[in-house]
Amino acid sequence: MSPNADDPQIGSLDVDSEALLGTGESFVSLLAQLGVEFEDGSRGDVPADGWRVLRRQDSGGVVIGAPEGASAANWRVAQIGVDQFGAPAPPVSVYPESLPVRRSRVERARGLVLRWAPLSQDEAANGVFVIDIVNTGEARWRPDGDPFLVIGTIKGPGIADTGTSFGYFGGQNPAVPLDPGEYARVHVSIDESQWRPLQPGRYELHAMLAMLPVVTTTPLPLELTQEQIEQHRTRFHSRARTPAEEVEDLRQNHRHQKALVESAGVLEEIARLVTNTATVDEAAAAVELLLHADAEAATAVVHTPLMQFTTDAIRRTRDNVLRIERRLAARESEKVEDLRTTED
Repeated sequence: MSPNADDPQIGSLDVDSEALLGTGESFVSLLAQLGVEFEDGSRGDVPADGWRVLRRQDSGGVVIGAPEGASAANWRVAQIGVDQFGAPAPPVSVYPESLPVRRSRVERARGLVLRWAPLSQDEAANGVFVIDIVNTGEARWRPDGDPFLVIGTIKGPGIADTGTSFGYFGGQNPAVPLDPGEYARVHVSIDESQWRPLQPGRYELHAMLAMLPVVTTTPLPLELTQEQIEQHRTRFHSRARTPAEEVEDLRQNHRHQKALVESAGVLEEIARLVTNTATVDEAAAAVELLLHADAEAATAVVHTPLMQFTTDAIRRTRDNVLRIERRLAARESEKVEDLRTTED
């Protein structure tokens, strides 16, 4: 979970609360202060005034925005990348649609707790992982665009949960209103990669809501047998993959994730390309040329929901790219070591 969970959001972007106040200034003036120019000659429906810096990112990038209408309930947002020295630089990527102002994730989560039901232990023994999302507040809890998607992490006994990465796609597990005391029982999603290194024994299942700062206070004890572990492994793969296949999967995932990061800086151009094509194949081909990516990565970009291009989502994707690169480097080192052992 992002450390900015107390900050309000515009769409899924964390913003400084004070930045939402005041009148702002013109789009041209703010860009001039930041030392960048809007390279696209036509600004279309981009508001002329009311722009201000919403957040300065650790990378050096800047998120700016302006309210649409007097109520300021919806905002237009633009993201400015950085040059090789970490200073703001073109392109200026304007989001193609307005985004609503939302309460902070802490406020949106108020009243919700994750609670293991009595049957959770029994069903876990059968390989089914469920948990209750309970409204412990005094008023009806209403969803505000956050899904009831619960992510599980399997840990050894007594090992604290430090969080886990996950892929999220819009439309999964939509949330429902809950009156005080009501609950929604949902499936706990456990990434397939967690099952690969497990050996029979005792474990604990930690859980968290994917988009809100709600976590289990106590883990669910698990006693995993070899049969249960194999069942989950084979559920995702009909046969064991060879080391070469695993490396190729890592490389393909690296290409996909890297293409998403590169797309964030040219999102407006991608939107224009896609809207000017007749089919998904034509759109993917156009994105492939723009990003110099392979066909599969370009197709993945075309099918990616806009939520995956938020500041936080791209930051997580960039972190995933680095993790995959480290794993590939480790695999390469293992390969070299195996060759040396064989030669000896």
